[in-house]
Amino acid sequence: MEAHFLLTPPEGKIKKFKLKHSEFIIIGREGTGCHVQTHDDMCSSTHCKLSLTRNFAAVEDLESKNGVSINGTKINKKESFFIGDLIKIGDTTIRINIEKMTPESVKSLTYNPKIGRGKILRIEKKRQKVKETTKILSRQNATKRIQEESINNISLKTLKLLNLGAYITDFVISLLLFVFLSKIIMRLIPTLRELRLEMGTDKLFYHDEMLIYHGLSLFISAIAYIINRKMPSGSIGEKIFTFKK
Repeated sequence: MEAHFLLTPPEGKIKKFKLKHSEFIIIGREGTGCHVQTHDDMCSSTHCKLSLTRNFAAVEDLESKNGVSINGTKINKKESFFIGDLIKIGDTTIRINIEKMTPESVKSLTYNPKIGRGKILRIEKKRQKVKETTKILSRQNATKRIQEESINNISLKTLKLLNLGAYITDFVISLLLFVFLSKIIMRLIPTLRELRLEMGTDKLFYHDEMLIYHGLSLFISAIAYIINRKMPSGSIGEKIFTFKK
């Protein structure tokens, strides 16, 4: 089997080279220690090694500074690659050139999803694992969002009911204060005390003589309601319904 390659540096001409079965080449910035030199400041002196076997081509990172990537995925040490894959070292790219290759070589170096990338390459498995993990996380996040929305909806409804209960409680307390103050006034003021003995408490409560005093009781009750509702620690109703402590 024979494979042809194209090396494209950031500047300068494209270089062409080939490998036969069991051959390898060293690529890097150094002229003496490399078979193929690239004038790329982002490449190491001896950056990577390309080799060819009967079944696949492989690229090996020779402990370079900026590493080696295949199709944007950084490799760990040695990985196989196929026709259509783009190897990147620094700002230089390497790919297989099929123009001068035999049909058999092209077939051997064409990626087959059913076979995968062999024992050396783990990129495809990593990608599949990442996709599967992403799908699982997406499903989990979607489920979590639905649950949170349901909880939020329930919490919002509950909060509205608690708030309504607190308002009603504070209003009832103010109303009771109004009645209490009116009855105290009936007992304290002499003229009203005499009328209460004659008419009874219930009739006197609705009598015209009580209009002014009812207004006073209502005013005091309203002030007490406002103060109660604006308490920093929460109103009596809010404390009863336990959403303010």
